[in-house]
Amino acid sequence: MTKQEAPRWHRSRQSQDLADMIAICLSDGPRTASQIEEQFLVFGRRLGMFAELHEHEAAARGELTHDVQTDLDKMLQRGWVVRQGELYELTALGRAEAGNKLDGLRKVGTWARRLLRPEAVSQVSLVAHLGLAALKLPAAMMSGSVGLLNDATDTLLDGLSSLLVYAGLRLDKERAVNAVLVLVMLVTGGFTFYEAVRRLFVPFEPDVDGFTFAATIVSALVCAGLWSYQRYVGLRSGSVALITQSV
Repeated sequence: MTKQEAPRWHRSRQSQDLADMIAICLSDGPRTASQIEEQFLVFGRRLGMFAELHEHEAAARGELTHDVQTDLDKMLQRGWVVRQGELYELTALGRAEAGNKLDGLRKVGTWARRLLRPEAVSQVSLVAHLGLAALKLPAAMMSGSVGLLNDATDTLLDGLSSLLVYAGLRLDKERAVNAVLVLVMLVTGGFTFYEAVRRLFVPFEPDVDGFTFAATIVSALVCAGLWSYQRYVGLRSGSVALITQSV
């Protein structure tokens, strides 16, 4: 197999240093190079990073073996590890480096856990909806598009629903909030239907420009992300209000 045919994993990490991750692997105790390599494979497969191994198993494994050994040699030179036979063990300097890396990972984990709290979803949704409304309302007024105006109004109502969800979660009134959210969706849908039918009898030609299209595209992308975020956390936490809001 030529160099160009190497798995994407290897090409994507050329010139990167695996020393930090190797130090974390060794933080639980001494390991051989092959055991460190196996830790990388297990971690990678959990994240889907080694999906191509079934196609290039021997070549990919050989490249990983080479990379791990190369970085272990660098760590020996830096004084991060010592070698006793086939086993590599962290020095005091290596343990300090591993500790710094683990502290960083713990901070990322704490931040991620906070974002997966239902209250955090409501706060993020509120900020996103207010931002989208500030973008879409001017675009709707400039273009005269009733559809975009209805969408902007709906976005403001979504912001209101975010406030309701947050209040429901804080006050433990999710059932009441869920009923209000359904009512809000019915009112918004009825208003949109009324405007759509009215336009059949009162024709109007909107003046659509690039800003209008940009506002619509940005809105679609942000709302798609919010739907996924709200639904995931709603299902994860069992919050019916969040699942309703995602719809």
